[in-house]
Amino acid sequence: MNISFLKTYFDLNKLNLSSLILIIAVALGALMLIIPIHYLLIMTVMLTAILFLVINPKYCFYLLVFTLPFAAPFFIGSQELPINQTDLLIVFTSVIIFYKYITERSQISLKTPIDKWFVILFVIYLVTGLTSSAHNGYQGIFKYIELVLLFYSTVYLIRSKIISISDIIKSLIYVALFEASLGILQSLTGGFGASWIDNRGYLGYLGIGSTAVWHGQGTFTHFNMLAGLLCITVVFLIPLRHFLLKSNIKNNILFFILLFGVITTYSRNSLITIFLTSILFLFIIDKNKFYFFLKFVLSTIPLFLIYMFLKDTSYFSTLNPRDHIWAVNMMAFSQSIKTILIGNGLRAVDQEIFRFLPSNLSLVDASYFQAHSFYIYNLIEVGVIGTFTIIAFYIVNLINFLKGFNSSNKKYYKAMYLMAFLFISGIFIQGIFDLVFNRFNFQVLIYLILGIVYAKNHKLYGESRQ
Repeated sequence: MNISFLKTYFDLNKLNLSSLILIIAVALGALMLIIPIHYLLIMTVMLTAILFLVINPKYCFYLLVFTLPFAAPFFIGSQELPINQTDLLIVFTSVIIFYKYITERSQISLKTPIDKWFVILFVIYLVTGLTSSAHNGYQGIFKYIELVLLFYSTVYLIRSKIISISDIIKSLIYVALFEASLGILQSLTGGFGASWIDNRGYLGYLGIGSTAVWHGQGTFTHFNMLAGLLCITVVFLIPLRHFLLKSNIKNNILFFILLFGVITTYSRNSLITIFLTSILFLFIIDKNKFYFFLKFVLSTIPLFLIYMFLKDTSYFSTLNPRDHIWAVNMMAFSQSIKTILIGNGLRAVDQEIFRFLPSNLSLVDASYFQAHSFYIYNLIEVGVIGTFTIIAFYIVNLINFLKGFNSSNKKYYKAMYLMAFLFISGIFIQGIFDLVFNRFNFQVLIYLILGIVYAKNHKLYGESRQ
């Protein structure tokens, strides 16, 4: 037998589809001797699907984007596993990209202006993960590593021209469009998986129909998560519509569906975020600041009238318990000097809050005592040091994006930088009364957007002036 031929044929650097199929066939033939055929069949289908994704990383990457709303954990019986499909797809994508990068001796640079920040944040999460009061605090460390892997995978895929920025943004818009459509159906019918009903009906306060309405929640477990996704997508579209998209019927219908989807979630926070980021957008692009402030003052008049109309309804009455909720969370944060400085640790929020809850609460009511604030949630987990580091990280990105916007001459890059600037600004605004952006799938979205923006060049502005 020609051994040298076999060595060449199975050389990993020259591995082709034929040799992969041959290896799999030999392995499956051997496994039939010890594994029942129906299990082997399931394994074969799963392995085929994985190979299909791994052969071309962009398919795996797209699937990752499309499955972001389906972020429920895997279960075995009643046991919740610490992973879901998002984790697996990030690992699949990263492994094959790393393999390609090494074997093809890629000359593509992965440098970005925020590389050092990832090291700083890793140290924060490593310390708070290992010292966490929660038994699974270490899982937060691996989650952060996944986010960094996703960031650099995005940078590589774009710089190597395997995938384009516009295609990624389109895929995010398609996901949001599907979720918005499902949320609208849920709100209007009470079916299609709707599970949240409340007295927030706009028309009901005018005497037209009932005030009790179903919240659109899409495939998420809570309507605030759908509202967060749609809110940020609308924020994406504001600069895209201004600089790139034509004002035609198709684009107007798309924008209306997304905006109406936000409305039918009945999320106050998301509507406020859209309004404030829109004001911020106008402030940045409007060269005549006098006319901007005039527009701003005029736009607040209808908002004041809406507030006066809704101030005695459940829209505002349900905000009253927030003070009590925050008081409980702050007790968890301020237990000791250690918890104030470095927090209670990753994954420790629910456990630490629980010990300070009133004793007569049901388990359902106890779940409402989660922080309801991006800032307080981080204070409990990583303390003052970690929270200020995270905020500083986002502020640095805001500064970079604004520099990129002001230095770019092309409309495409202006739209991209301003889109990212409004996105990070939306996190700060929405984070006051919500913790959506502490959820892992929304953290994935953050690092995906960061990867898109920084992928063009490690100097941010491009090798030549854009």
